[in-house]
Amino acid sequence: MPATKSKQLTLNYQGSKLSFGQHSNGQYRKKYRGKACWLGHDPDQVLDKWLRFVEEVDKSLTGEYSFDIANMTVIDLCNQFLTAKHELPADLQLSESTLRGYQTACRLLIDGIGADKKLTRLGDADFERLRVYLSKPRGSRAKSLTTVKSYMRSVSVIFNWAVDERYLDRLPYRKSAFRPPTAKAINVERYEKERNSETAVTKVASREEIKAVLAIADKNMELAIHLGLHGLGNTDIAELSFSDVKPRGWIRRPRSKTGKLRELRLWAETQSLIESFKAEDTDPDRKIIIGRNGADWIPRNSTNQISKRFSQLAKTADVDREGLSFYSLRHCFQSKSEDFTQDYPAVSRILGRSKREVADHYRDKISDERLEAVTESMRCWFFELEGNSND
Repeated sequence: MPATKSKQLTLNYQGSKLSFGQHSNGQYRKKYRGKACWLGHDPDQVLDKWLRFVEEVDKSLTGEYSFDIANMTVIDLCNQFLTAKHELPADLQLSESTLRGYQTACRLLIDGIGADKKLTRLGDADFERLRVYLSKPRGSRAKSLTTVKSYMRSVSVIFNWAVDERYLDRLPYRKSAFRPPTAKAINVERYEKERNSETAVTKVASREEIKAVLAIADKNMELAIHLGLHGLGNTDIAELSFSDVKPRGWIRRPRSKTGKLRELRLWAETQSLIESFKAEDTDPDRKIIIGRNGADWIPRNSTNQISKRFSQLAKTADVDREGLSFYSLRHCFQSKSEDFTQDYPAVSRILGRSKREVADHYRDKISDERLEAVTESMRCWFFELEGNSND
């Protein structure tokens, strides 16, 4: 029996105590040898599921692994899928954000269908109910159709993987039973939201909002905001090392999220900030931005330090609003730089976007002059210098 009614379950087993955490969705979970196991909602079944999981992991490490496919459940599938995605070879490894997205999809799948539902008993009705569940509001906010489509795409990835791995001989649903929102429906929803809003919500940060946050930012966040105005996202910034910044402030490296080459030259003001960080530590392989305890700020769970701190600063500076986040700086970069230069290929190269066009196959190189012109246009806008000073 549980020792407490808190978000932890403690069970006695062979004279020892086993503790299981409880997620906010009510499921119990625990890790073994680096592998996470979701154990369902019923505390009476936790121990049996846990012991079975431990046995399977041990067998897999000794090459004796076998799985009872005939009795495989939804939670078994999720555990197998997440383990496989965490153990991909180096050239196929997924980003932390992608892995977190799959973890979210697994939790929604388990909650929407049921942890103990056998895969062999899944059918159209289960996925019709799951689609309804994925569309339910989160708190007081309704989910957008774009979010619903993203969740459904991730669930489809899980079941297509199950077919590839021979856990299923075919998908357990017809496409008509689990059809995602259409592009037309998404566009109509966006239009209706803007039309019915008294004040249109924009994800582009204004110069005044950015300067208000900068005025109260510490050294780490000051640099992060500067880099955000160069089109870098929060994870891009957290992963940046001193060695990534080349002479004259050039950055030429693949973006971790897309693998696309990103090229840009930093403003003189941004280079100066980085030099002040070097004065404290000259290790070229060190991440530029680190916390007080010496740890980097690369997100490894749902908490992103840069994004979180920006939101806190925006609230303190009294500029917090719907649509404003750290990523608003990246939106700002794309919006302003395209308006000023109309050089879309150069802007895309700086952003490290993954979308390819036919012209990309024939375009040999984007000159440094074009790339510098884009970032300089942003610098003139932000510092209100002669040139591009309009909003």
